[in-house]
Parts: sequence; C-alpha cells; structure tokens
Amino acid sequence: MGTQLIMTVGTNSLPIWVAWQHLKKEIRNSIELRFIHTVQSENEKDLLEKRISKESPGTTIHPAVPIDPGDLRGIHDAIQNNVVRTRPASCNEFHIHYTGGTKSMGVETTSIIEKTLSGVPDTDVNTSYLNPRGSKGPEIVSRTLLHVPDTREGIEIDLKNIAELNGVTFINPPREPIPNQICRGTQWLNAGWPHPPAFRLTGENSGFILEYGAYAAFKNALKRRGRDHWQLYRGLKAQRVPRPGHRSSPNDFELDVVAVLGYQVVIVSCTLDNDAGNIKLKAMEGIIRARQLGGDEAQCITVCIAENNSCADIQSGLEDEMGDDNPHIRVWGKSNANKLPNLDGLTSKFMRYLDDLNW
Repeated sequence: MGTQLIMTVGTNSLPIWVAWQHLKKEIRNSIELRFIHTVQSENEKDLLEKRISKESPGTTIHPAVPIDPGDLRGIHDAIQNNVVRTRPASCNEFHIHYTGGTKSMGVETTSIIEKTLSGVPDTDVNTSYLNPRGSKGPEIVSRTLLHVPDTREGIEIDLKNIAELNGVTFINPPREPIPNQICRGTQWLNAGWPHPPAFRLTGENSGFILEYGAYAAFKNALKRRGRDHWQLYRGLKAQRVPRPGHRSSPNDFELDVVAVLGYQVVIVSCTLDNDAGNIKLKAMEGIIRARQLGGDEAQCITVCIAENNSCADIQSGLEDEMGDDNPHIRVWGKSNANKLPNLDGLTSKFMRYLDDLNW
C-alpha cells in the first residue's frame, strides 16, 4: 500500500521543496502527492508541481486543493470533499506536512483528516513540520519516529534552483571572482582598508574591493568547516519574475556576495559608507533581497567601516523594528579596539557566525 503526502503551501515554496526531498526518502511506501494552497500561493504551488514533475517524473500528483484561509467552514468542506472522500484506494496512510501556509490551513487540514479517519481500520495518519530553528540546524520533526536533524544535509540544489523556486531570475550567471580579484581584496584588508583606488582597476566601483575581501574571508571560513555542500558567489544581478496583477517589469537588483549553505541563503552586503542612516538602509535592502532570493530564513550581513558601537546600535534597532527574536541581520564594522579587521579577523567573524547557524 502507499502513502498520500499532503503538503500545505504558502508564499515560500523553498521549505516545501526541501521537505519533499527528505520525506520521499524517509517514507517507505510509494507516495502520491497533493498540495493544499491559498489563491495567493497558486504561483508557488505551480512552481513546486513543475519542479517535482521534472525531477521525479514518476510521482503521482493529484489535483491541488485551493482554499480561503479565513473561511474555516470552507476549509473543512474542501478537505472533506477533495481529500478525504477522494482518497486513493492505493493509499492506506496519510502524511500531512504543514510547514507552508497559514496556521488555519495546517490546523484544519490535520484535525479534519485525523478526526475523519481515526476509526477507519488499517489507516494511519502521520504529520510533520520543518522547524527552521532546531538545535542542530533546520529540522523536520514528527510525532512518529521520523526525524531529520539538519535538512541542509543531503540537498542537491544550487542557487539558480533556489531562485527559480522563489520567483527570481538571474540576469548574469552566478560566478566566483577571479583569483586576481580575491588577491587584491585580501591585500586590501591586510593593509588596513586604505582608500580603494590604490587597489581597484580602471572601471571598477570603489566598493568592489570590499566585496572581494569579504568573499575571501567568507570562503576561508567555509573551507575550514569541512562541509562540502556550499556555494559562494559575488556580483549577481537579479530580477523578480513578474507576478499576476503586478507590474510587468520589476526593477533589477544587485547582490554583492551570496552564500548557499545546503539551501540556506546568506547575503553579504558591502558598503564603504560611514553614515549610520545609509548603513541602515543598506542593511534593510539586504535583508529584503535575501528573503526574496532565499525565503523567510535567509540571512544578511552588512559589512561597513562604521565603529563597533554604531554597528551594534544599527543592528539592535533593526531587530527591534522587525520584531526578529532570532536575528537574521548582522552589521559588522570596526572591532572593539576601533580597528578594521584584516583577513584573519574577518574570517574569524565569519567562523563565529557559522557557529550561530550550526553550520
């Protein structure tokens, strides 16, 4: 017999795809898939169906169930009529993965299916959820023995795939800096961050030299961790894919340094500005772009030349304004000794940061 895997879909399709990648390995039976989504998340549902059909062409995907998350009676009727009463005869197990969508979607879907099928012989109902803040990293938890302690492990995905799932397209292909650029960025950091023209080439933006240095330090930190499923790029131009009802030509945006840790996106936003207001704007733009590209759990580090106390105030203020109890924003500048970090110093900051991410 088989398992019908029911997945609720919200406006962030990446964690649903990640959960699918793990659940298809963990569930021992053959799987038939069905999505439950809101009208607002139909685009994300379509992206998931397209990706899964391409990657796993033998997967049976039943028609999705659209619901209004504010209409509890409507959710009840939709689940009863389109899920419970039409359950495949080939499936004796329901597995509900309720990471995506609203709380009402997850609660109503789970409770209706459990209540309706609790007394049906030889029928099991299991549930799971992707907890983005587990003790060892993002984890899938379940009431059964199923447990994935770090969902970033075992995911074969690259930045272009992540962007596609989140409705972003790249104008230029993801690329690494050439060795000469990394060398100049390293030398510039070790020289005490002098005025950039001494280290940049004709036609280069002054801020590029900090991007090269940040890239070099981040790469050093990642290599020292000994984990092999990460990617690191610099200088990406991207654009949101036009959505129904929105303007047809969204503005382009640029990303200074982008890391992918398994599938978790970290953007490093660089500025040589010393003004607290401008640094704050840079950090705010950075976290918005990070979430556009990598979803709700994406992170942003802003590297600047401001003093340590000023950076701490900017970061604290942004966390307070965003109501973020698990900070997704970092603002780095001078050290407590009022010195800008050299390559080793900046590498050490990235190492401590990776500790915070359990990477």
